[in-house]
Amino acid sequence: MNNHITVLEIDGNALKHNLQYFKNKLENDTKVLVVVKAFGYGSEASEIAKYLENATDIKDGKTYVILTENDGLVYKRVYSYIEEKQSLLLVSDNKLYDPYEVAIETVLEIWEYTCSINTQEYDEHELKISSIAQMFTQLGLSLIHI
Repeated sequence: MNNHITVLEIDGNALKHNLQYFKNKLENDTKVLVVVKAFGYGSEASEIAKYLENATDIKDGKTYVILTENDGLVYKRVYSYIEEKQSLLLVSDNKLYDPYEVAIETVLEIWEYTCSINTQEYDEHELKISSIAQMFTQLGLSLIHI
């Protein structure tokens, strides 16, 4: 069996620029729906993120991909302080990074993170708990490059 590592690098500035380009061509009251492709190229993979129309739909402690004016694209656990402070508390799972708040008016987009493991790509012996834990560890290292 051939093994290879796939790395996904996302240029947050390019993503923001492209989205703004298309938003500028729309009427101000037009909603935008962005699709994160699932089942790409015949794979069994599922969606990885779901767009939130309203920040009040945030579920405290869940992970989200947040696009802000100042920080660009970040992946964090989110806690809503919208009613109290008009802000969100963003917490990294990596304890080397301190939690911080962002003002809700600086938040451009919120994506609820979802995930699945595509078992079709792995041999049965690779799907032991230790192997799955190792895959998640490797994924965590890859996410640093986003």
